Amino acid sequence: MRTRSGRSGGVVLGVAAGVLLGSLTVSGKPLSLALSAPAVAALTYLVAGLLVGTLRVVLPRVAPSLARPLRSDGPWQLPSSMIGRARLSGSVLFGAFLGPLLLFAGLSQTTAGAAAVVLTAEVALTVVAAVVLLQERVRPLQGMGVAIVLAATVGLTVSARLPSGGLGSGIGDLLVLGAASSFAIDNTLTKGLATAEDQLGTIAVKAVAGGALLAVVVFVLGAPLLPPVSLWPMVVAAGGLGVGASLICYLAAVDRIGTLQATVLLATSGLCGALLAAGIGQEPLDRLALIGGVAVIGGVALLLRAEEGPVTAPP
Repeated sequence: MRTRSGRSGGVVLGVAAGVLLGSLTVSGKPLSLALSAPAVAALTYLVAGLLVGTLRVVLPRVAPSLARPLRSDGPWQLPSSMIGRARLSGSVLFGAFLGPLLLFAGLSQTTAGAAAVVLTAEVALTVVAAVVLLQERVRPLQGMGVAIVLAATVGLTVSARLPSGGLGSGIGDLLVLGAASSFAIDNTLTKGLATAEDQLGTIAVKAVAGGALLAVVVFVLGAPLLPPVSLWPMVVAAGGLGVGASLICYLAAVDRIGTLQATVLLATSGLCGALLAAGIGQEPLDRLALIGGVAVIGGVALLLRAEEGPVTAPP
């Protein structure tokens, strides 16, 4: 039974996860302009993996009460079955290789605020992927929430092609939408895996493996891997905060308030990203991005309420 104090802490953690995830596009924007997309993705995920891996070693010793709910208080327990390993491999491919590659490729051609909003399509696309790949059943409110989120993100992407859209190049937003799709497939592949296995250990291995594969791509292309020294704080912010810390806060929030509620709070990352891009990145505060961010939060709120609605078989 979740206590009121535990729920309040979960809400704070969920909001923190949304803010941190929203900061990813802001800190990644200058990196994507200085380096190739594979290099930015490799650095970001290697830093995230090292951070989470270090926390996996330290947390059981200094705060076992925090490590225990994440099943990270004992020996590292990665998937041992063939199905578990196949899911982890797919998770590395889509969640730590292809997704980051598309995200930073798109970020180099669109604004950080617009990318943050479009990236929240991951929430709705995760539901779609679960229906298509896992044949899960959907509820009426859940379907409405998915439709609103997808309509908002697709509308933003299409508007970016118009001269008055003001969001980006169109191609950049489509690449970010592709990244959201890849992350959604990753979420579907790891559904059940993350709750059964060592969460911090799995995230660390996944991030380091994806980052290493991306580094190989960088070396094959002959592109530089390291940014100027002045941009290293952005590398730490993108990998350590935007990816690593946001995932940890999200998992901790899930333990306290459940997956749906934590996901609703995480979906505020689009709006947070747009505001951070305007305040920190000095981008113009795009009206369409704000409207899209609010629409996405409304759509995800319907996904939250869908927990109480009747189930409808997928078409």
